[in-house]
Amino acid sequence: MILVALLGNLKPVFAEEILESVSDKGLIVKEDAILILKGEVDGDDRQVKRELSQSILKSLRLDNWLDDSMLRSDIKFANIYGNEEEELIVALSLPKDNGLLAIFIKSNSGYHLKLLIEDLLPITSLNFIELPDLEYKAIVVEEYLDERFGAFFESKTKSIYFIDKDLAIKKVWERVTYLKVAEPLEQGWLIKVEEVDLSFASKEKIIARGRKQELKVEDLEQSKGQELSSSDSQEVYLWNQEKLLFTPFKD
Repeated sequence: MILVALLGNLKPVFAEEILESVSDKGLIVKEDAILILKGEVDGDDRQVKRELSQSILKSLRLDNWLDDSMLRSDIKFANIYGNEEEELIVALSLPKDNGLLAIFIKSNSGYHLKLLIEDLLPITSLNFIELPDLEYKAIVVEEYLDERFGAFFESKTKSIYFIDKDLAIKKVWERVTYLKVAEPLEQGWLIKVEEVDLSFASKEKIIARGRKQELKVEDLEQSKGQELSSSDSQEVYLWNQEKLLFTPFKD
């Protein structure tokens, strides 16, 4: 095994959101595994990814995820903490409504699992952006919820997180980027759709351009229907250095 689980105390996380430390169980990824994941040395990266995912889930007592064929992982490296090294970021998703983000930080003995973002929806995208006066990057997470069978809606949400100098994670922005809701009528269905295109115009500004529509369809398999109404919108969010948040800009 390339991955070694160790007992130890992890630094507690004091955050405004749903974040927790990993209690008293630590996890270390050895340097040789990191080199394989980065593609810097030859090795079975699929096996390393599989072992890494399994070790994270076992350490969190999420053994019920292990045998599910729908389990997905996304592994990336980025400088998201105030040091000179890149961190290891692992997104694990189990459709249709489970996701988590595990963050490993480098030390002398390897990469330690230090932070978790739990109780997420399935993660469909994991990227990084720069923020004002921050020498490292913030994390952009896209989540997807599919409730088309039963609750008749689906949604996508993008959120931005950053790690502060005290090793605490803060969510600094969130916006639904896609929402589709179906409501039954006496004849047919009313479909309400909102689609939002995001532009990270600069480190200080996010522009969200949206379009809302109401459609009437005969059945839910229809890709097009009778348009009842539509409207366009634009929202601007500016970085607030005092609050360390993106806040809505109002004329």
